[in-house]
Parts: sequence; structure tokens; C-alpha cells
Amino acid sequence: MRFFRSKLYSDYFDFLDRTGGFFYERWGDAPVHSIAATFFLPRDEIHFFSDIGYRHSPYIRCPQDEASHLNGRCSCERGNNFGTNPISLHFAAFFALVAFPGSLLGH
Repeated sequence: MRFFRSKLYSDYFDFLDRTGGFFYERWGDAPVHSIAATFFLPRDEIHFFSDIGYRHSPYIRCPQDEASHLNGRCSCERGNNFGTNPISLHFAAFFALVAFPGSLLGH
């Protein structure tokens, strides 16, 4: 919670708010939070829940491990997964190469 109460996050949020995107484009909180975490937090402070699926059409994140499917926690099609989509793989390659300044929060 410290991150979301920080001056850095407040400045980021205020900038987005001034653009009018929340009202005119219906930006939601999930991508705004996720983008901020990606840009401003060190990687070791971000946890990826690989066993939890998520769907927000047209994007689907389907767990790829066998256990999530065998125990009934997931019913999605593993092949229909944003993580294996060629476009998302380009984004993943980009984010793997770019060092975002997590030190901006003093870490």
C-alpha cells in the first residue's frame, strides 16, 4: 500500500487523470495499477500468480500448469492464452530488455 500512497504514484495518477482518459476512455484501475507497478517497482517486489487465470475479453491468462487444471480450479483452454500470443511475446521481450527505474521509490 505504501507504493499506492507514494508521491510518485500520486503524480502518475494525477497526470493520467488530467488527460481525461478515466472519463472519456473508461480506463480501469487494474491496468493503471499494473502499468504503474511495471514502470516504478523493482521486479522483486512484483509477484506473478501463475496458477490464477484471468479473463477480460479479448484477453485471457490461462494457467499453464497441469495441477491447476486437474484439481478443477481452472477450466480455460491452455492454448487460448495471452501469454502465448505472438503480440504478447513481443511485449514480454521488450519488458525483459528494458530496465525500469524501480529506484525512483528509494529502493
